[in-house]
Amino acid sequence: MRIQNDLLQCLDHKQGCFLVLLDLSAAFDTVNHTILIQRLAERFGIRDNASDWIKSYLSGRSNFVTINKARSHSLEQHCNVPQGSVLGPTFFSDYIAPLGNIFRKWGVPYHSYADDTQIYVPFTPGVDEDAAFEKLTKCLQEVRSWMAKNLLKLNDDNTDFMIVGNNYFVSHVNCSRLTIA
Repeated sequence: MRIQNDLLQCLDHKQGCFLVLLDLSAAFDTVNHTILIQRLAERFGIRDNASDWIKSYLSGRSNFVTINKARSHSLEQHCNVPQGSVLGPTFFSDYIAPLGNIFRKWGVPYHSYADDTQIYVPFTPGVDEDAAFEKLTKCLQEVRSWMAKNLLKLNDDNTDFMIVGNNYFVSHVNCSRLTIA
């Protein structure tokens, strides 16, 4: 609802908006336990018994495959948060919390819940669309760099880019130079 409200306010102010729906590859499966525990301690003050409980919750998990009653060897998981659990999305949100610092640094509004993140930049067609798009592009470059350092990967095939606005706004944006890569 927040994004919808912000986009409608852009339209009310006779602006368009660049909107990017970020998609991460195997997001919950790539959360590094060591980085998560460190981040929980540094950013949120979770230490001692609480930290030990979280380590215990995350450790000792293993996966195997069974096909026609044949079972593979079990492999211990060192990078993941359990999907389908109450804590999985919370831990993932904690893991990516530093992304908010990047968005705020660039002045890019965002909304994030677990592995769903949307970022958007308002613009006035013919006035500041180039500057808005450049800000969005530079922000995304920094996001990619941060993700690589934190063992996450932006899925380019499923990340969507949209121009939000009425027909007039959209028709006056030179889309040939707009590529998010």
